[in-house]
Amino acid sequence: MGLNTAGLTAVLTSGRAALAYAAIGDGPAAADQISTGRVAVAENMTFAGPGGAQGGYLLLFSAASGGTFYGFVALGGDTQFSSSGAFNVTGFEVGGNDGTVTAPVQPFTAGVQVGVPVGVSLADWSTLGAATGTETYRITHPVTGEIADLDVEVWEGIRFTSTFTVTTTPDAPRLFRNCRWEVPETAWTVEVDQANGALDQMTPLAVFDHCSFQGEGNSNIGLAANFSWVIACDIEGMVTPSPASGASDGLQGAAYSVLIDSNLIAGTNEDLPDPHSDGVQNTGTGHLTIWHCWLSAGASAGANAALRVGTEDGAVTAIDVRHSTFDDGGYAVQVRGDAGGGAGVTGVTFIGNRWTRTAVYGPVDFVQATVTEWTDNSYLDGELIPEPA
Repeated sequence: MGLNTAGLTAVLTSGRAALAYAAIGDGPAAADQISTGRVAVAENMTFAGPGGAQGGYLLLFSAASGGTFYGFVALGGDTQFSSSGAFNVTGFEVGGNDGTVTAPVQPFTAGVQVGVPVGVSLADWSTLGAATGTETYRITHPVTGEIADLDVEVWEGIRFTSTFTVTTTPDAPRLFRNCRWEVPETAWTVEVDQANGALDQMTPLAVFDHCSFQGEGNSNIGLAANFSWVIACDIEGMVTPSPASGASDGLQGAAYSVLIDSNLIAGTNEDLPDPHSDGVQNTGTGHLTIWHCWLSAGASAGANAALRVGTEDGAVTAIDVRHSTFDDGGYAVQVRGDAGGGAGVTGVTFIGNRWTRTAVYGPVDFVQATVTEWTDNSYLDGELIPEPA
Protein backbone atom coordinates (compact mmCIF):
# COMPACT_ATOMS: atom_id res chain seq x y z
CA MET A 1 0.00 0.00 0.00
CA GLY A 2 1.31 3.50 -0.86
CA LEU A 3 -0.24 6.11 1.40
CA ASN A 4 1.26 9.56 0.86
CA THR A 5 1.96 12.03 3.67
CA ALA A 6 -1.60 13.33 3.66
CA GLY A 7 -2.95 9.78 3.77
CA LEU A 8 -0.71 8.73 6.63
CA THR A 9 -1.66 11.85 8.59
CA ALA A 10 -5.36 11.27 7.95
CA VAL A 11 -5.18 7.65 9.12
CA LEU A 12 -3.16 8.57 12.19
CA THR A 13 -5.64 11.32 13.00
CA SER A 14 -8.99 9.72 12.21
CA GLY A 15 -8.31 6.03 11.65
CA ARG A 16 -9.05 4.04 8.51
CA ALA A 17 -12.42 5.72 8.06
CA ALA A 18 -10.53 8.79 6.78
CA LEU A 19 -10.00 6.90 3.51
CA ALA A 20 -13.51 7.77 2.42
CA TYR A 21 -13.71 7.43 -1.38
CA ALA A 22 -11.98 5.34 -4.00
CA ALA A 23 -11.45 5.19 -7.75
CA ILE A 24 -9.67 2.84 -10.15
CA GLY A 25 -6.48 3.94 -11.89
CA ASP A 26 -4.08 2.53 -14.43
CA GLY A 27 -1.25 3.99 -12.34
CA PRO A 28 -0.63 5.04 -8.71
CA ALA A 29 -1.27 8.81 -9.08
CA ALA A 30 -4.53 10.74 -8.77
CA ALA A 31 -4.17 11.77 -12.42
CA ASP A 32 -4.18 8.09 -13.41
CA GLN A 33 -7.87 7.64 -12.57
CA ILE A 34 -9.78 5.88 -15.35
CA SER A 35 -13.00 4.92 -13.55
CA THR A 36 -16.03 7.16 -13.94
CA GLY A 37 -16.18 9.07 -10.67
CA ARG A 38 -15.49 7.69 -7.21
CA VAL A 39 -17.45 5.47 -4.84
CA ALA A 40 -17.65 5.39 -1.06
CA VAL A 41 -15.14 2.96 0.41
CA ALA A 42 -16.77 -0.32 1.45
CA GLU A 43 -15.92 -4.00 1.68
CA ASN A 44 -17.38 -4.57 -1.80
CA MET A 45 -17.26 -1.83 -4.44
CA THR A 46 -18.28 -1.65 -8.09
CA PHE A 47 -16.77 0.91 -10.45
CA ALA A 48 -17.75 1.95 -13.95
CA GLY A 49 -15.18 2.70 -16.62
CA PRO A 50 -13.91 1.90 -20.11
CA GLY A 51 -14.66 -1.67 -21.16
CA GLY A 52 -11.58 -3.87 -21.31
CA ALA A 53 -9.24 -1.25 -19.79
CA GLN A 54 -6.52 -2.36 -17.40
CA GLY A 55 -6.73 -0.81 -13.95
CA GLY A 56 -4.36 -2.14 -11.36
CA TYR A 57 -4.63 0.52 -8.64
CA LEU A 58 -7.25 1.52 -6.08
CA LEU A 59 -6.86 5.28 -5.58
CA LEU A 60 -7.93 6.72 -2.23
CA PHE A 61 -9.44 10.16 -1.62
CA SER A 62 -11.05 12.24 1.12
CA ALA A 63 -14.12 13.27 -0.89
CA ALA A 64 -16.41 12.19 -3.71
CA SER A 65 -14.84 14.84 -5.96
CA GLY A 66 -11.94 17.20 -5.45
CA GLY A 67 -10.69 16.65 -1.91
CA THR A 68 -7.31 15.26 -0.94
CA PHE A 69 -5.55 12.34 -2.64
CA TYR A 70 -4.33 9.90 0.02
CA GLY A 71 -2.44 7.34 -2.03
CA PHE A 72 -3.13 3.95 -3.56
CA VAL A 73 -3.46 0.20 -3.06
CA ALA A 74 -1.95 -2.06 -5.73
CA LEU A 75 -4.61 -4.61 -6.67
CA GLY A 76 -4.09 -8.28 -7.38
CA GLY A 77 -6.17 -10.81 -9.25
CA ASP A 78 -8.21 -9.77 -12.27
CA THR A 79 -7.50 -6.05 -12.73
CA GLN A 80 -9.29 -5.50 -16.01
CA PHE A 81 -12.64 -3.79 -16.55
CA SER A 82 -15.26 -6.14 -18.00
CA SER A 83 -16.36 -5.64 -21.59
CA SER A 84 -19.43 -3.82 -20.25
CA GLY A 85 -17.23 -1.46 -18.22
CA ALA A 86 -17.58 -2.87 -14.69
CA PHE A 87 -14.77 -3.36 -12.16
CA ASN A 88 -15.44 -5.11 -8.85
CA VAL A 89 -13.28 -4.82 -5.74
CA THR A 90 -14.21 -7.47 -3.19
CA GLY A 91 -12.05 -6.30 -0.33
CA PHE A 92 -8.71 -4.69 0.36
CA GLU A 93 -6.52 -4.38 3.39
CA VAL A 94 -5.10 -1.21 4.87
CA GLY A 95 -2.08 -1.80 7.02
CA GLY A 96 -0.53 0.55 9.51
CA ASN A 97 -1.76 2.48 12.51
CA ASP A 98 -5.47 2.37 13.33
CA GLY A 99 -5.73 5.14 15.87
CA THR A 100 -2.52 5.32 17.94
CA VAL A 101 -2.00 9.07 17.85
CA THR A 102 0.68 11.07 19.64
CA ALA A 103 0.66 14.78 20.36
CA PRO A 104 2.86 16.94 18.10
CA VAL A 105 6.23 18.01 19.49
CA GLN A 106 6.34 21.24 17.47
CA PRO A 107 3.98 23.30 15.31
CA PHE A 108 2.91 21.64 12.08
CA THR A 109 4.79 22.77 8.98
CA ALA A 110 2.80 25.43 7.13
CA GLY A 111 2.25 24.67 3.49
CA VAL A 112 3.08 21.00 3.96
CA GLN A 113 1.10 19.62 6.90
CA VAL A 114 -1.32 22.48 7.48
CA GLY A 115 -2.67 25.52 5.69
CA VAL A 116 -2.73 26.12 1.96
CA PRO A 117 -0.28 23.65 0.38
CA VAL A 118 2.86 25.05 -1.20
CA GLY A 119 2.38 25.46 -4.93
CA VAL A 120 -1.37 26.04 -4.87
CA SER A 121 -2.28 29.14 -6.90
CA LEU A 122 -4.74 31.49 -5.22
CA ALA A 123 -7.16 33.91 -6.87
CA ASP A 124 -7.56 37.23 -5.05
CA TRP A 125 -11.12 37.98 -3.90
CA SER A 126 -12.25 40.96 -1.86
CA THR A 127 -15.72 39.50 -1.15
CA LEU A 128 -17.19 36.02 -0.70
CA GLY A 129 -18.68 35.69 -4.18
CA ALA A 130 -20.31 32.62 -5.69
CA ALA A 131 -19.14 29.11 -4.87
CA THR A 132 -16.51 27.56 -7.12
CA GLY A 133 -18.21 24.15 -7.05
CA THR A 134 -20.27 21.56 -5.19
CA GLU A 135 -19.47 18.08 -3.91
CA THR A 136 -20.20 15.47 -1.29
CA TYR A 137 -17.68 15.82 1.51
CA ARG A 138 -17.27 13.15 4.20
CA ILE A 139 -16.42 14.01 7.80
CA THR A 140 -15.39 11.37 10.33
CA HIS A 141 -15.48 12.20 14.02
CA PRO A 142 -12.01 11.47 15.43
CA VAL A 143 -13.35 10.26 18.81
CA THR A 144 -16.64 8.51 18.07
CA GLY A 145 -15.92 7.36 14.51
CA GLU A 146 -19.31 8.69 13.40
CA ILE A 147 -19.47 9.50 9.68
CA ALA A 148 -21.52 12.13 7.84
CA ASP A 149 -21.61 12.85 4.11
CA LEU A 150 -22.22 16.56 3.62
CA ASP A 151 -23.58 18.06 0.42
CA VAL A 152 -21.50 21.22 0.34
CA GLU A 153 -20.96 24.31 -1.72
CA VAL A 154 -17.22 24.76 -2.17
CA TRP A 155 -14.90 27.76 -2.25
CA GLU A 156 -11.40 26.62 -3.23
CA GLY A 157 -8.09 28.24 -4.08
CA ILE A 158 -8.92 31.80 -2.99
CA ARG A 159 -7.04 34.54 -1.10
CA PHE A 160 -9.59 36.70 0.72
CA THR A 161 -8.45 40.24 1.51
CA SER A 162 -11.48 41.52 3.40
CA THR A 163 -13.67 40.09 6.11
CA PHE A 164 -17.11 38.57 5.63
CA THR A 165 -19.66 36.47 7.48
CA VAL A 166 -20.65 32.98 6.36
CA THR A 167 -24.43 32.70 6.74
CA THR A 168 -26.07 29.35 6.02
CA THR A 169 -28.03 26.43 7.51
CA PRO A 170 -27.02 22.87 8.50
CA ASP A 171 -28.61 21.45 5.34
CA ALA A 172 -26.46 23.73 3.15
CA PRO A 173 -22.98 23.66 4.71
CA ARG A 174 -20.08 25.59 3.21
CA LEU A 175 -16.65 24.11 2.51
CA PHE A 176 -13.57 26.32 2.26
CA ARG A 177 -10.56 24.38 0.99
CA ASN A 178 -7.08 25.69 0.21
CA CYS A 179 -8.15 29.25 1.02
CA ARG A 180 -6.19 32.00 2.75
CA TRP A 181 -7.38 35.06 4.65
CA GLU A 182 -5.10 38.12 4.86
CA VAL A 183 -7.31 40.69 6.57
CA PRO A 184 -5.99 43.60 8.66
CA GLU A 185 -7.78 45.93 11.09
CA THR A 186 -10.98 43.96 11.60
CA ALA A 187 -12.86 42.20 14.39
CA TRP A 188 -12.17 38.85 12.66
CA THR A 189 -10.73 37.70 9.36
CA VAL A 190 -13.86 35.57 8.79
CA GLU A 191 -16.93 34.75 10.87
CA VAL A 192 -19.47 31.92 10.78
CA ASP A 193 -22.94 33.18 11.71
CA GLN A 194 -24.13 30.88 14.49
CA ALA A 195 -27.83 31.81 14.30
CA ASN A 196 -28.87 28.65 12.44
CA GLY A 197 -26.49 26.19 14.08
CA ALA A 198 -27.72 22.72 15.02
CA LEU A 199 -26.81 21.19 18.38
CA ASP A 200 -24.83 18.40 16.74
CA GLN A 201 -21.14 18.36 15.80
CA MET A 202 -21.94 16.19 12.76
CA THR A 203 -24.10 18.84 11.07
CA PRO A 204 -21.71 21.81 10.82
CA LEU A 205 -22.44 25.11 9.14
CA ALA A 206 -18.91 25.34 7.73
CA VAL A 207 -15.81 23.23 7.15
CA PHE A 208 -12.34 24.77 6.74
CA ASP A 209 -9.91 22.31 5.13
CA HIS A 210 -6.25 23.27 4.63
CA CYS A 211 -6.91 26.98 5.10
CA SER A 212 -4.64 29.73 6.45
CA PHE A 213 -5.64 32.75 8.53
CA GLN A 214 -3.53 35.88 9.05
CA GLY A 215 -4.80 38.97 10.86
CA GLU A 216 -1.82 41.10 9.80
CA GLY A 217 -1.06 42.19 13.38
CA ASN A 218 -4.09 44.36 14.11
CA SER A 219 -7.16 42.14 13.83
CA ASN A 220 -8.81 40.77 16.95
CA ILE A 221 -9.69 37.21 15.88
CA GLY A 222 -8.28 34.88 13.24
CA LEU A 223 -11.41 32.73 12.89
CA ALA A 224 -14.70 33.44 14.69
CA ALA A 225 -16.66 30.23 14.31
CA ASN A 226 -19.13 28.02 16.11
CA PHE A 227 -20.73 24.94 14.52
CA SER A 228 -17.64 24.36 12.37
CA TRP A 229 -14.94 21.84 11.55
CA VAL A 230 -11.33 23.01 11.21
CA ILE A 231 -9.12 20.43 9.50
CA ALA A 232 -5.38 20.79 8.82
CA CYS A 233 -5.58 24.58 9.05
CA ASP A 234 -2.97 27.14 10.01
CA ILE A 235 -4.16 29.98 12.23
CA GLU A 236 -0.79 31.57 11.98
CA GLY A 237 -0.49 33.87 14.96
CA MET A 238 2.99 35.32 15.15
CA VAL A 239 4.54 33.98 11.97
CA THR A 240 7.43 36.45 12.11
CA PRO A 241 9.62 37.73 14.97
CA SER A 242 7.76 41.02 14.77
CA PRO A 243 4.86 41.48 17.20
CA ALA A 244 2.88 42.96 14.31
CA SER A 245 1.57 39.61 13.14
CA GLY A 246 -1.45 37.36 13.49
CA ALA A 247 -4.68 38.19 15.31
CA SER A 248 -4.95 38.48 19.07
CA ASP A 249 -7.13 35.34 19.41
CA GLY A 250 -6.51 32.49 17.02
CA LEU A 251 -9.98 30.91 17.11
CA GLN A 252 -12.87 32.25 19.13
CA GLY A 253 -16.20 30.47 19.59
CA ALA A 254 -15.81 26.76 18.74
CA ALA A 255 -19.10 25.56 20.26
CA TYR A 256 -20.32 22.33 18.65
CA SER A 257 -17.07 22.30 16.72
CA VAL A 258 -14.29 19.84 15.87
CA LEU A 259 -10.67 20.95 15.44
CA ILE A 260 -8.32 18.43 13.87
CA ASP A 261 -4.62 18.39 13.01
CA SER A 262 -4.19 22.19 13.00
CA ASN A 263 -2.00 25.03 14.25
CA LEU A 264 -4.17 27.22 16.49
CA ILE A 265 -1.81 30.04 17.41
CA ALA A 266 -2.58 33.44 18.88
CA GLY A 267 -0.79 36.55 17.68
CA THR A 268 -1.25 40.07 18.95
CA ASN A 269 -3.00 43.32 18.18
CA GLU A 270 -0.53 46.15 17.83
CA ASP A 271 -3.34 48.64 18.53
CA LEU A 272 -4.01 47.16 21.99
CA PRO A 273 -1.52 47.33 24.88
CA ASP A 274 -2.76 44.02 26.38
CA PRO A 275 -4.66 41.88 23.86
CA HIS A 276 -5.02 38.96 26.33
CA SER A 277 -4.36 36.56 23.47
CA ASP A 278 -5.67 32.97 23.40
CA GLY A 279 -4.99 30.26 20.84
CA VAL A 280 -8.55 28.92 21.21
CA GLN A 281 -11.23 30.60 23.30
CA ASN A 282 -14.63 29.10 24.19
CA THR A 283 -16.73 31.08 26.66
CA GLY A 284 -20.10 29.37 26.45
CA THR A 285 -21.88 26.12 25.51
CA GLY A 286 -18.88 23.86 24.87
CA HIS A 287 -19.38 20.64 22.89
CA LEU A 288 -15.86 21.15 21.58
CA THR A 289 -13.51 18.42 20.36
CA ILE A 290 -9.82 19.17 19.81
CA TRP A 291 -7.81 16.34 18.24
CA HIS A 292 -4.09 16.33 17.43
CA CYS A 293 -3.54 20.09 17.30
CA TRP A 294 -0.81 22.53 18.28
CA LEU A 295 -2.24 25.35 20.43
CA SER A 296 -0.25 28.37 21.49
CA ALA A 297 -0.93 31.64 23.30
CA GLY A 298 1.69 33.24 21.07
CA ALA A 299 4.78 35.22 21.90
CA SER A 300 3.30 38.65 22.59
CA ALA A 301 3.41 40.39 25.95
CA GLY A 302 -0.36 39.95 26.15
CA ALA A 303 -0.35 36.17 25.75
CA ASN A 304 -2.98 34.59 28.04
CA ALA A 305 -3.58 30.89 27.28
CA ALA A 306 -3.17 28.36 24.51
CA LEU A 307 -6.68 27.12 25.38
CA ARG A 308 -9.13 29.17 27.41
CA VAL A 309 -12.56 27.82 28.39
CA GLY A 310 -14.81 30.10 30.42
CA THR A 311 -18.45 30.66 31.31
CA GLU A 312 -18.91 34.35 30.60
CA ASP A 313 -21.59 33.48 28.03
CA GLY A 314 -23.16 30.58 29.93
CA ALA A 315 -22.44 27.13 31.31
CA VAL A 316 -20.05 24.92 29.34
CA THR A 317 -20.06 21.13 28.93
CA ALA A 318 -18.36 18.43 26.87
CA ILE A 319 -14.83 19.73 26.32
CA ASP A 320 -12.87 16.80 24.84
CA VAL A 321 -9.18 17.41 24.11
CA ARG A 322 -6.91 14.62 22.92
CA HIS A 323 -3.36 14.21 21.58
CA SER A 324 -2.71 17.96 21.41
CA THR A 325 0.12 20.17 22.63
CA PHE A 326 -0.14 23.45 24.56
CA ASP A 327 2.45 26.21 24.42
CA ASP A 328 3.01 29.61 26.05
CA GLY A 329 0.67 31.80 28.08
CA GLY A 330 0.24 32.67 31.74
CA TYR A 331 -1.33 29.27 32.30
CA ALA A 332 -1.15 27.22 29.10
CA VAL A 333 -4.65 25.78 29.65
CA GLN A 334 -7.29 27.73 31.55
CA VAL A 335 -10.68 26.13 32.29
CA ARG A 336 -12.68 28.33 34.64
CA GLY A 337 -16.35 28.10 35.47
CA ASP A 338 -16.40 30.89 38.03
CA ALA A 339 -17.56 33.73 35.76
CA GLY A 340 -21.26 32.96 36.00
CA GLY A 341 -22.79 30.15 34.03
CA GLY A 342 -24.33 28.23 36.93
CA ALA A 343 -22.73 24.77 37.01
CA GLY A 344 -19.50 26.06 35.53
CA VAL A 345 -17.59 23.76 33.17
CA THR A 346 -18.57 20.08 33.22
CA GLY A 347 -17.65 16.99 31.24
CA VAL A 348 -13.97 17.85 30.73
CA THR A 349 -11.82 15.14 29.09
CA PHE A 350 -8.06 15.40 28.52
CA ILE A 351 -6.28 12.36 27.07
CA GLY A 352 -2.75 12.02 25.70
CA ASN A 353 -1.91 15.73 25.68
CA ARG A 354 1.49 17.39 26.07
CA TRP A 355 2.77 20.76 27.33
CA THR A 356 5.89 22.78 26.65
CA ARG A 357 7.46 24.47 29.68
CA THR A 358 7.02 28.01 28.38
CA ALA A 359 3.91 29.04 30.37
CA VAL A 360 4.71 31.61 33.05
CA TYR A 361 2.63 30.24 35.95
CA GLY A 362 2.11 26.59 35.07
CA PRO A 363 0.39 24.14 32.74
CA VAL A 364 -3.22 24.37 33.98
CA ASP A 365 -5.64 26.64 35.83
CA PHE A 366 -8.93 24.83 36.58
CA VAL A 367 -11.60 26.48 38.72
CA GLN A 368 -15.16 25.17 39.10
CA ALA A 369 -14.47 22.59 36.41
CA THR A 370 -15.58 18.95 36.60
CA VAL A 371 -13.12 16.52 35.01
CA THR A 372 -14.58 13.34 33.51
CA GLU A 373 -11.25 11.84 32.46
CA TRP A 374 -7.62 12.89 32.83
CA THR A 375 -5.24 10.30 31.32
CA ASP A 376 -1.65 10.40 30.06
CA ASN A 377 -1.13 14.16 30.18
CA SER A 378 2.45 15.34 30.59
CA TYR A 379 5.14 17.77 29.61
CA LEU A 380 6.97 16.97 26.39
CA ASP A 381 9.91 15.75 28.49
CA GLY A 382 7.70 13.05 30.05
CA GLU A 383 6.94 14.49 33.50
CA LEU A 384 3.28 13.74 34.25
CA ILE A 385 0.88 16.58 34.96
CA PRO A 386 -1.55 15.55 37.72
CA GLU A 387 -5.28 15.97 37.34
CA PRO A 388 -6.25 19.49 38.47
CA ALA A 389 -7.84 19.52 41.91
